[in-house]
Amino acid sequence: MGTRGEIEETAPRHARHSGMLVDGRLLFDLGEREFLDTRPARVFITHLHPDHAFFVRKSEPPGRSVFAPETRTGLPEVEAFPGEISVRGYSIRAVPTHHSLKVRSTAYLIQ
Repeated sequence: MGTRGEIEETAPRHARHSGMLVDGRLLFDLGEREFLDTRPARVFITHLHPDHAFFVRKSEPPGRSVFAPETRTGLPEVEAFPGEISVRGYSIRAVPTHHSLKVRSTAYLIQ
């Protein structure tokens, strides 16, 4: 999941930044503020790059709490994911990944 890091918004074949909605309630990645219009019950961020978390570069708070692999200074809405939680009948578990030398990243196992 994910595309368009540092790619101009008008690039052919790349219409949006990352975001995936599961069953209309769980949002994984928040590359664009408009994804919040779906009113997800919970938001999970795979890593704090701007194409997965729009608020990182713009220094704009997401307007709601989100789980991420790590917190971010100046963004109290970003909570460190506890490792495993249950949300709306789903069990969600973090699986550490390696994507960047500068930020922590995770995949999420959804059951």
